[in-house]
Order: sequence, then C-alpha cells, then structure tokens
Amino acid sequence: MKNIDTALTFYRSCVAAWKRHPLIGALVLWSISMIVYAYMLAGPVFADPDSFYHIKMAELMIRDKGPVVEFPWLAFTTLTQSYVDHHFLYHAFLIPWILLFGDIIGAKVATVVLASTTIALFYLALRQYKVPIAFFCALLLMCNPDFSFRMLLTKATTVGFIFMISGLMLILKRNYRLLALCAFFFVWSYGGFLLLAILSIVCVVVRTLMVRIHARRFPHKKMLLMLGAPLLVVGAGTFAALLIHPSFPNHFRFYWEQIIQIGFVNYSDTIGVGGEWYPYNISDLAGSMIVSTIIYVVSIILAFWHARKLKEGSWITLIMSFFFLLFTLKSRRYVEYLIPWSLLASAYVLTDSGVIRWCMHATQKALSRWNTYSISARAIIIASSIGFLVNTTSIMWSQIHKVEEYLQSGLNTRLFADAGRWLQTHATAGDIVFHDNWSTFPLLFYNATKPYYIVGLDATFMYRHNPDLYWEWAKITLNTYEGDIYPVIADHFRARFVFVDSEHPVLKAKLDADPRFVEAYHDDEATIYRIPRNTTGEATE
Repeated sequence: MKNIDTALTFYRSCVAAWKRHPLIGALVLWSISMIVYAYMLAGPVFADPDSFYHIKMAELMIRDKGPVVEFPWLAFTTLTQSYVDHHFLYHAFLIPWILLFGDIIGAKVATVVLASTTIALFYLALRQYKVPIAFFCALLLMCNPDFSFRMLLTKATTVGFIFMISGLMLILKRNYRLLALCAFFFVWSYGGFLLLAILSIVCVVVRTLMVRIHARRFPHKKMLLMLGAPLLVVGAGTFAALLIHPSFPNHFRFYWEQIIQIGFVNYSDTIGVGGEWYPYNISDLAGSMIVSTIIYVVSIILAFWHARKLKEGSWITLIMSFFFLLFTLKSRRYVEYLIPWSLLASAYVLTDSGVIRWCMHATQKALSRWNTYSISARAIIIASSIGFLVNTTSIMWSQIHKVEEYLQSGLNTRLFADAGRWLQTHATAGDIVFHDNWSTFPLLFYNATKPYYIVGLDATFMYRHNPDLYWEWAKITLNTYEGDIYPVIADHFRARFVFVDSEHPVLKAKLDADPRFVEAYHDDEATIYRIPRNTTGEATE
C-alpha cells in the first residue's frame, strides 16, 4: 500500500511539474521529434537539389572565413549583378555541424535539430496561450506528412517557421525588444522576412478593431501609437538589418527579384519553375490534412458563433491562416505555413470559445460516474478507447512512413559526383558549362566550383536577365530548337563544356551526331562534351 501511495505521489508531482514548466513538455517533444525525424531523414539522399547548394555555401563560408557576397557561378542570371546570400545565418548555422560530422551527415543532423525545434516551439506557442491539448496538437503537426516533408528538406524553410512563430509569441507577450531582434535576424536568415511585417500589420488591425468594438469608440492618437508598436518595432528591426547587410546596397535588387518577382508575381505560367511554385489543388490539400481540415472548419464556424469570446490571438492566427491558404492555392510551397497556422488558429479558437474545457469537463464528469456503469458499458468504453488509440497510432505511423518514403526517393548524395570531379579537374576557372536542366546546377556546383554554369536555383533569374537567351537554352534542352545548336551553345553562351544527364537521350544523340562536340567524359549518370577552341580562343567550326 505504501508503494502505491509513493507512486501516486510521484505521479502527481510529475503532472504538477509538467503543468508549471512548459519547457519540460517542449524538451520531451523535441526528443521525440529528433528520433522520428532522424528515422525519416536517414539515408544518403536529399529530396531537394537545393540542399547541395546550401551545403556548398556553408563550405565556401568556411573557406573564405566570411559571407559570400558575389556569385559568379550562374553567368546568365541576374545573380551575377545582384546576389545576396539571403540565407546567411542559416548557412552559418550549418557550419559547426559540417565541421563536426562532415558535409552530408552534418547537414542532415542540423536539419533534424531545426525541424525538431519547430515542433517544440509550436508547443510553447500553444502553452503560452494556455491551450489544454497543446501536446496532442504538437504531435498532430509532427505527423502531418506535408509539413514534416517541407521541414526536412535541408533548406531554410525551418528558419522561416521558427522566426514567424517566435514573432507571434513575442507580439502576444508585447515583448518588443526581442521582437526587434527577431525581425533583424529574420532578414539575415531567410528571404521571407516580409511575412513578419504582414503578421505585425494583422496584429495592429486586429487590436485596433477590438478596441473600436469593445470600447465603442475609435482609439485616440496616443493609443494608436501603442497599438501600432508591433509594426513600428518590426519595421525598425527590418530596416536596420537591411541597412547594415553585408551585401548593401545590392540586396535591394535581389530582394525585388526573389520576393516580388519569384514569390508574388510567380512566372509559372510563362516558364518552367520549381514544383513548389505551382498551385495546390484544393481537394488534394484538404485530403492530405483531413483531420486538421475538419478541426479548422469547425473552428471557423465557432469563431463567428462565439466572436465576442475570442481574444486577439485567435483573430490574428485565423487571419494569417486565411492569408496562407490563399497563397498555398497559388504556390504549394506555402503549405509549410498554412498547416501550422491553421492548426494554431484552431487550437486558439477552441480554447477561447471554451469548447476544449467543456469537452474535458464532460469527460471528467463521465469518468467520475464510472462505478455506476454496467460491466458491459465499461467494456464498450474500454474497447472503444483502446481501438481509438491503436487506430490513431497506426495513422500516425503510416504518415511518418509516408514522409520517410518521400524523402528516401530523392537524389543520391553521390549523383554526378564523378562527373563533377572531372569538371573540377579539367575546367579552367570561369569556363562555362552548358547544362541541360536548371535543377542540376546545385549538384554540379557542390562538386565543381571552378567552372561557371548557365542557370540554377530558379529559372526566373535567367528569364529576368535575358528572356531571349532563356528561350534559346530552354528550346535546346527541350529539343524544340529549330536550327544548328552549335553556334548558340558555343557563341551565344560561350560554353566550353556541355553537360547532359541520362534523362536527356534525345539531346545526347544530337550532340553525338555532331563532330564539333567532342565527348570527353561518360558514365551511367551523365556525359560531358568539350567544345574545342582554335588558336584565337574562338569555338572552332
């Protein structure tokens, strides 16, 4: 009996500590996420070719002992004149992990650490708002396949999420000093820093309207200044970061290209861009997050049903989730924001409306009458509970396995390694390599930095630089160019080498049939052709 009392006392103390200290739950979730995400990401593959670019950028920072402020490797893009490492602090974060574990493993470890941090931070945002089911919501986010996939891409997507959730928590706590620092470092870490400004604008609008509705008068000037503090603070932090940026003042043109032209305008209807920039089908979107979608729809209904009960956090997250929904329907990459913000909004609304408390109270009341239930009723309840737990665990595991399959079907870390080494050995610094796909650039760049390339990171950079050259390159690689491709490759692009992977057999056959392209390297993955030069340095006919 004494042992049972001791165990119960210990259990109660653990529960009390869990409730008092949110960091305990965050640490537990972080540890669980580390194990789950490490399982998902294990293996010598990257799901996104940009991962190789980020690793190489960190290695260049190690070599140069500082930020990369010039980028000559994409010779026919706007980046030659206005490059900015808009992931500077992310690349700096990769450095210690690469030094400790090597480039590939180090980058994967860093990715798992950041992805796990997003789950822990999401939990803390829920606990700050006193959401009773914060742990369950965080687990639901961790097992969402689309969100986890985006967080495990070895890109700066995790950084954007971390700064946005941190910004929300600081705004709700009115901690404006840290908010200014958050805005400052966001600019140096991720190109989506304007999202924090949008969040601050939404906050100002919500607070102003709530004062207007509840006080039944429009705020006076002094109150307006107080209400506008988030926007002023975020603006000051952002402006300061832009002003002392290592790439000042070239970064203004770069951000115009990256944020406005690529992020908002989006040339997906004109040229071939990355898959993440194409629209998300709304039925696919709802189907991929069916549980979250149901909860979200119910929360929207409750928000308008219990509008006066809702605090500012509910309205801010709801509006931001609507914003990200619209952008996800335009470009699927914004799903990494839509999923957590819709779940966050749902949790906040269900908390403010009292629905969660009502459900918990009803459950406790039902359990308190346990002894009055018949044996058959108890058996049904126990069986149903076990079935629910087993089914939920099975669904979560299937979601985890689904993400693991997605990630393991990516690009082998050794892809084009031998061809890249050959280029690094035989190319002269600055030689142009005409390659058949803009998405192969990160792998070639990772393995060979001596030569320069045609296009990469996003085809929009080349299209905006010179549309005519872009279409010449695109038609040649898509086998729709009519005429002799040799003068275009040799003269218009001044190429010294032509790189063709195994997925472009028609282009390879065309190059094989032209004696002016001399095969210099071949393996199962790619073929490299050399364009001979005459004594004057021009391409020979």
